[in-house]
Amino acid sequence: MRKAGFKPYFQRSQNKIKIGLLSLVGIFFSFSGFSYANTYNNCSLFTQGKVPTIIANLRTDPIVSKGAIPLQAIEKALDNLHSYCCSSEILSKTTKSCIESKNNRQNNAYVPESAALFDQFVDVQMRRWTNDLNNYSGVPADQQFQNWHTKVKETMLDPKGTLPQTFLASYPENRSYNDQHLLPRYIDHSAQDFRQAIRDSSALTNANSRNLRSKLLNTCSIASYLTAILDTESKTMVPDLTKANPLCTKLINQEINKQINLLSRVITYKSNKATTDSIENYALNYFGSRLRYLQTQIDKLNTQLLSTSRQIPYLVPKCN
Repeated sequence: MRKAGFKPYFQRSQNKIKIGLLSLVGIFFSFSGFSYANTYNNCSLFTQGKVPTIIANLRTDPIVSKGAIPLQAIEKALDNLHSYCCSSEILSKTTKSCIESKNNRQNNAYVPESAALFDQFVDVQMRRWTNDLNNYSGVPADQQFQNWHTKVKETMLDPKGTLPQTFLASYPENRSYNDQHLLPRYIDHSAQDFRQAIRDSSALTNANSRNLRSKLLNTCSIASYLTAILDTESKTMVPDLTKANPLCTKLINQEINKQINLLSRVITYKSNKATTDSIENYALNYFGSRLRYLQTQIDKLNTQLLSTSRQIPYLVPKCN
């Protein structure tokens, strides 16, 4: 007799796989800045009192107005940079802006350990792409990425198996590569030409409606553009973007591969579940029909035996 709560080995192993995949659906983004940032910092930005003006100007900038990045994400990146500059004492704790923001810094559960504004922009955008905004209140989630994560999670929680076609039908729409949707790269331009190239790019039009892969691939260009804009506005020391971009591109490619790997594992798990469900249903139907047939034969035999037993009282006297 099976003990209460006992589950066959295959079912237990499938449940372990399911739990493991569910933990991957909410892919948490961990980022402490690129190594080049050790020799650069944008902390002097906060000693000039120009941040409110910069933010006001960015409200009408094409990178914001055309939906490539929400203004709240830019503000959060600046806030995180300021928090790190103060907590690491790159800016003195007695600096007016550090004193005024002390309570706000204490409420920041996580701040990337980087004094480079480029890194902070990458961090905020990647958290939007990975649906990991728990500690980034006020930053709007990207609806397309949120829908994708929700779909994968709901599919994993569905007790039924799923055929691969369920995922593959929407794959081209969400994951296909389209170079016409990619923004210019910094390494192909000078700083001034790069800013204008971004503004003139047809890929910037309807940037918020591009597919998931295009959004990921545009992350480095958006961070480069904003860093270049703020450099022009504030005259601060800016990281060498020609060094930053290859590192950023590597990070993006790793994230794309991670998400593709997750999708592949989910498809494999749900396909195996569908196969298992089909086999179990076939077995139940097959043995169920065989049992029903056997029961019918037993009932017929029982009826015949009962009929015979009823005739015994009449047949026995005749044997005499």
